[in-house]
Amino acid sequence: MEFSVILNPGKVQIYASRKSNVFVKITYKDGRLSFVGVEGPRRSGNCAGGCGQIHPLKLDELNAGWTQDMVDHLNHLWDRWHLNDMRAGDSAQESLIREAKHDGWKPNPRDDYHSTCLLLEQNGLLEHNGYRYGTSWKTEEVPADVLEDIRSFPLTKTTPAWV
Repeated sequence: MEFSVILNPGKVQIYASRKSNVFVKITYKDGRLSFVGVEGPRRSGNCAGGCGQIHPLKLDELNAGWTQDMVDHLNHLWDRWHLNDMRAGDSAQESLIREAKHDGWKPNPRDDYHSTCLLLEQNGLLEHNGYRYGTSWKTEEVPADVLEDIRSFPLTKTTPAWV
């Protein structure tokens, strides 16, 4: 079930006098889930604000059909499932990292890989089932309910120029 959806959950204040629409394109193809966003896309291909990995979305105004709970869920899905085919760890390693982050652990921003390896080593998971963290890209299959959640969001009524 491959698909591509474009969402327009709300607006952000970019200039003092103007709010700009935020668009999010979500694509699921060949088992890869990808999220990309644009703040205030222009016909020229430029944009008024940020573009790319603009999450977590912090909207100043919600568009019709959207609630803050929906935006929070979109942020969660983006954070959890974006590029699910490029995981540095196996399921046990990634699970420990997510749990540690949830508990307040943050990797060293200057050396994310080594601080993550240290966390895994301290928990006996640097090497797990013969796999050493970070030695290849692992794919985590996206559950069907996650794909259904994404497809249930309200679609944009206008097509931004960058699509």
